[in-house]
Amino acid sequence: MIAGFSPYPTLVTERLVLRKLAITDLSEIFSIRSDQEVNQFIERPRPRSLTEAEEFIINIHKGIAEERCLYWAITLKGLSKLIGTICLWNFSSQYIQAELGYELLPAYQGRGYIYEATQAVIQYGFVNISLNRIEAYTHKKNLRSIQLLLKNGFTLEQHKIDDEHPANLIFALTNMDSQNSRGS
Repeated sequence: MIAGFSPYPTLVTERLVLRKLAITDLSEIFSIRSDQEVNQFIERPRPRSLTEAEEFIINIHKGIAEERCLYWAITLKGLSKLIGTICLWNFSSQYIQAELGYELLPAYQGRGYIYEATQAVIQYGFVNISLNRIEAYTHKKNLRSIQLLLKNGFTLEQHKIDDEHPANLIFALTNMDSQNSRGS
């Protein structure tokens, strides 16, 4: 068992609390995972009912228990309502590398919340889990996501191709890149 999964970490930033996803987040998970704007660049099945959204939450809890992912609900400090999610998943076998994923309800976009959340999760991944590398996959037309990744110090992996989704670009951040960007 790695230290990053138990007890489940709650991350706190200046304006946000990143906490474990709960069944009480059901309606917000349904909203975010079925929202057309949020999903415009993501190829995934959208929930058609609250039951399907509940199954998603149950699967996330199973993934956490099996140490396959860390998945946080993003909330504003002082409020429990989920405004987005962020995760580390697709861990390498030795927990050296992971993939970063994130989404935010449209009403909360453009306010720097996802940047704040990614900063906390990146630091957690490098410091607490001792990851060496974090990758992020984003659609080549998702300019806001590309800008977010670049702002966080990620670099485009021009030699790598996402075979499953050829329209995706692959970005990476190494622990050394992260330290260098904090030092400048």
